[in-house]
Amino acid sequence: MMTSAPSQVAAALPPIGPLLGSAFDRAVFLIVRSWRVVGLIVAYVLIVGSYQGSSLTIDAGVSISKLPLFVWAFFGMANSLRLVFDPAFRMDAGRVASMFGTSLVAALTIVIANLVAVFAVVERNNPILWLAAIPGIVAGIWLWTRWCCAAAIAARGSSVSDSLQASWRLTATSVWPSLAITLAGIVLPVAAGGLYGLVWGAALTAVSRLDPALARLDYASAGAVAFASINVVISAYMTQATQLSLCMWLKALEAAQPAEPVQAAVAPA
Repeated sequence: MMTSAPSQVAAALPPIGPLLGSAFDRAVFLIVRSWRVVGLIVAYVLIVGSYQGSSLTIDAGVSISKLPLFVWAFFGMANSLRLVFDPAFRMDAGRVASMFGTSLVAALTIVIANLVAVFAVVERNNPILWLAAIPGIVAGIWLWTRWCCAAAIAARGSSVSDSLQASWRLTATSVWPSLAITLAGIVLPVAAGGLYGLVWGAALTAVSRLDPALARLDYASAGAVAFASINVVISAYMTQATQLSLCMWLKALEAAQPAEPVQAAVAPA
């Protein structure tokens, strides 16, 4: 005879605020532990920026850091998965391809859903296009929220389709908290970058008032290299913190899934 044994009680989802706070705190440790990789990224920015010489601007310096930050995204995800799920985790070529493919499919789908919004940005002064773009924007936010954990799932070894489906299933009953997590992953890095830009601009203005010679092009290019070098470290930290918060959220979502009842065999009396 088979009877249903009591299933394990699903864990409650953690509050979003403490989870984000813990992720941003623990990301400091991960950045420090990865100092060799971060140092290579900074060295790349310094070398490439210095090679461009006096033609380098701050915008160009920031553009230089995009390639190493793209590579860092995979290192950061590996750091997060090791800390949250498996200390022995290793990111191999297959996992990189799956993570990249999943992110690409999700991004392209969201862009397609927002084609009207893209045209609205191009036209700028066309209010009708902006109104028509609202449904696509809402759909894009919805898809982005439901697929927020897909990249982390893919990095653990799932295929592109399985990762998207798993993220969709896990976030089915927790859309609003998942939206908060994903919005924080955009708003906080943008705010940090904007604040750093303001502080840097204010510092340059103060220095140039003390010595107008510092406004010369060669000094400005050196400032662009310095700005980009510091900015890339901030961006690497924010990427790490965002990925860590998503991995922590993924683990919480998996723990909150109701367990299936276990069929236990009972010997006949």
